[in-house]
Amino acid sequence: GELRYPSYPLAPREHYPDGWAWPGIGELQCYDRGMYLDMKEALGRDRPPIRLGAYSDAPDDAKFWTKLPNEQTLMQYLLGMLQTAGPSKYPPEHFSHPSGRAFLAWYSGRLLSHGEEVMAVARDVFGPTMRLAAKVSGIHWLRAHPSHAAEVTAGYHGSYLDAVCEILAKTRSVLDFTCFEMRDDSQPSFALSRPEGLVQSAAEAAHRAGIEFAGENALFCWQDEGSIEQIEAQCELAVRGGVVMAGFTVLRLDHWLLAPGSPQRKAMERFIANMKDLSKRKLSRSAWTRFRIGMRRAYESFMASQI
Repeated sequence: GELRYPSYPLAPREHYPDGWAWPGIGELQCYDRGMYLDMKEALGRDRPPIRLGAYSDAPDDAKFWTKLPNEQTLMQYLLGMLQTAGPSKYPPEHFSHPSGRAFLAWYSGRLLSHGEEVMAVARDVFGPTMRLAAKVSGIHWLRAHPSHAAEVTAGYHGSYLDAVCEILAKTRSVLDFTCFEMRDDSQPSFALSRPEGLVQSAAEAAHRAGIEFAGENALFCWQDEGSIEQIEAQCELAVRGGVVMAGFTVLRLDHWLLAPGSPQRKAMERFIANMKDLSKRKLSRSAWTRFRIGMRRAYESFMASQI
């Protein structure tokens, strides 16, 4: 599990049978009775802003919560213009206006409160010496959009990385983050994706809070030397910045990683050796391998720019 709202489910939903599609904005998760009551008490609102692709808006909005902000109508420009339809006691809302900020802060705050409660219970159960970690999802798409829409629907708003790390510091826990293998220029431009800076921001937040940092790859990448090198580069950058790396989780244990003599296993063995001494990682690959990495990255960047 991860500390986030399930805003981008891959499984079909009743109001959108095809399910979520990357790099869509996702769907707010604040439409059950408990959230309504909490919202009413905290904000005095009867309901969240509409036009957010939520259950209660189906079928009018069912198609757009898998889309990008720039593919929406003005009324559906997520968090760029949160506007109610028809007569309402609520004026038009914008994510940067006081009412918009208040709603998003409440929505994110409920997630953070949940995370703090879970980590406190976990520390009580497992005791003071057990190393605990909390995973935060690396939602890198639409991060370059002013709304940070995909992050917001998952409950990540404002300086959420610092807020999460401050919670983890209370229980002396590790921040586990993902998407270490991804590069900005390998993502389609329309996705407004910034994974490299996001990983670095997470590492810096952990450092400021005085907690350890751990990583994961988001997608299987152990057949690609360029992705493995990117993971090493992110880890080295974090360590140079004073971050204490607690470890790295390899996703996923494909059978090729266990097969003696396979290219994937050789790449994994080199990766493990490099992680033990990141200062020597650049010398671990032959000139031919580095050339192939460069050519593949150039190709990926070109193809991404054509989408």
